Amino acid sequence: LSGTATAIVNGSADGSKAFTTSLNENGTFDSLVISDQRDANDSISSTTYPTGFFQTFDAKITKPFAEYSTGVNDQRIELFHLSSETIYEFTGRGFIQLLRGEKGSTTTESKQGRKRTKVIRKKKEKSKS
Repeated sequence: LSGTATAIVNGSADGSKAFTTSLNENGTFDSLVISDQRDANDSISSTTYPTGFFQTFDAKITKPFAEYSTGVNDQRIELFHLSSETIYEFTGRGFIQLLRGEKGSTTTESKQGRKRTKVIRKKKEKSKS
């Protein structure tokens, strides 16, 4: 029941939160904002999830617009599950692709084709010691 959520902006980590078995570990961690962290027994279903089995939380990336680079910018949230060594990548729903122009040019936001959340599951490569 432990893992780490990380905000990835343009391919680099921009805030992370390592979770424990505690609840209400909400807060802002650089560009990553974690809120509404609860036990799944309370937030989803007490008949499906026993207390302490699974946790839920909301996560978003907040970054001042001026800190994005000129051009197309990309962001996603990764969740690393410690015991299975699996990384889940979350992009999509509510995803806004930012195109920042040069000073004085226009800026556009595109939500086109981003209606569903895409989750990619992959095993983390073990470092060779």
